[in-house]
Amino acid sequence: ARLQPQSWTFVGREAVTVPAGRFECDRFTTGDSTVWVTGPDRALVRFEWTSIDREYVLTRYDSTAEKGDRP
Repeated sequence: ARLQPQSWTFVGREAVTVPAGRFECDRFTTGDSTVWVTGPDRALVRFEWTSIDREYVLTRYDSTAEKGDRP
């Protein structure tokens, strides 16, 4: 894979429910992709990539971990 520059458009805030729980997210779109991110670190909660019929969802989230404790 190769990183490519993209322009994302902020759609709005919405609640998203995934296996890891329910999160208040910011939703962004570009072309055929939509992402939902949450929190100050913009943790990825959900990612839809329609042109290749792909979806990623957050399955586990440990909100008690300190930044220094993460790998």
